[in-house]
Amino acid sequence: KITIDRAQRIRKFLENPSKIISLETLLGEDEDNISLEFIEDPKVALPVALAFENIFKEDLEKTLKSLTPREEKIIKMRFGLAEDGKEHTLQEIADEMGLSKTRIQQIVKRVLARLRKKES
Repeated sequence: KITIDRAQRIRKFLENPSKIISLETLLGEDEDNISLEFIEDPKVALPVALAFENIFKEDLEKTLKSLTPREEKIIKMRFGLAEDGKEHTLQEIADEMGLSKTRIQQIVKRVLARLRKKES
């Protein structure tokens, strides 16, 4: 399925063919460098990005373990960190936990305030 934005970008490229270059275009005077060699594959993570991702995951796990089991479940559901990967609404969490939407909102606010205070 093509989005409207994607369709507009395709149309712009087709209207301006001079802006389209071959992936085999030579770059500079060195005949060994072609533009294709400099295009990143978004599916391949850079080592630095992987390192930061691992550090982030470790910090996140430590932070979540500092919460009560109930707080951890609520935060995971709210921010898409639960197994389903979905960011749940306050009402969905309230229904799941058997609490009111207002109570869930209070818990989320309290946990976030506590975590911010811990960071400073």
